[in-house]
Amino acid sequence: MVGTQQIWDSGNHVFLLFPGSPSLSKENNAITADVDAAVGGEIGLVLMGFAARESGSSAAVATFRIMRGPTVTEGTVLLPIELSANQSTGDWFGPEGINAEGGLTIDRIAGEFDVTLFYRIVRP
Repeated sequence: MVGTQQIWDSGNHVFLLFPGSPSLSKENNAITADVDAAVGGEIGLVLMGFAARESGSSAAVATFRIMRGPTVTEGTVLLPIELSANQSTGDWFGPEGINAEGGLTIDRIAGEFDVTLFYRIVRP
């Protein structure tokens, strides 16, 4: 389709952004601690997808949760994710996405990883 943009390719998954479906992304690289408000809360915030990879200097399991809310203590788990050494994964929740109006927070449990959050703001 004319204007279609590939936004991520893990080797197993390819995510495409189609014209007329505005999406933003927030990269979080070399995470070794919680990331409160990785994307700030806003009315109409929708998580459209994510891409993640284990990125430690000595490959190991990486475990984290993507949460809806401003902090780990105030958040609700949307997605638990566990990556083996050198693994990458991702998912796309379009066309509707997942309601994330309270913001998006990353709860790091173990390991080191990179994660990109794809989101959009839906205006009434």
